Amino acid sequence: MAKILIVDDEKPIRSAIREILEFEKHDIEECENGVDALKRIREKEYDILLCDVKMPKMSGEELMEKVNEINYPSSFIVMSAHGNIDTAVSFMKKGAFDYLPKPFSMDKLLSTIKNAIERNTIVVEKRRLV
Repeated sequence: MAKILIVDDEKPIRSAIREILEFEKHDIEECENGVDALKRIREKEYDILLCDVKMPKMSGEELMEKVNEINYPSSFIVMSAHGNIDTAVSFMKKGAFDYLPKPFSMDKLLSTIKNAIERNTIVVEKRRLV
């Protein structure tokens, strides 16, 4: 089970993703913009940040930059209906774990979450060995 923060300005999308991930027994919280998400991130630790690119107040890119500045130990997964290959490459170069173009399938979402959890486990194990 992972602690996941969904950051998207569209409530129907947040709700659909929440329903899928809660069915898989993940602990889910939601924010509708990057500003609110950053406040929560500073108060609580999440395993995965699942974030839209285009949002009011603070974009997904700005949120990712802030998360990187505070060295936040989480997998950042980007989702966007407006992106392209250049957008995906840009996010990956900045440290995103993965990029999901909207609309994405439930299988793709679950596979990406599973891979992020496995990566987080490996990172934690490596830190223990050092």
